[in-house]
Amino acid sequence: MLLNFFAAVWRSFRRQYILEPVKGYSERIGQMAYMPEKLKSGISENVRSLNQEQTNFLIDEKGNPIGALIIHLTATEA
Repeated sequence: MLLNFFAAVWRSFRRQYILEPVKGYSERIGQMAYMPEKLKSGISENVRSLNQEQTNFLIDEKGNPIGALIIHLTATEA
């Protein structure tokens, strides 16, 4: 299940690997400014259908649940 999730995220990013520069910046800086929003939308798209049991899934007691990783990624990239 966890591998399927990451495989889906990877396919989504590969399929949509177009960085549209944000206006008002040079092309390269504009692409870098676009990356956080691209990451956030890609994660949201791929986890929207997960239920609470799936987002609370722990592969082992030392890991983090998927939900915590989602919150971390979307919060730090927002």
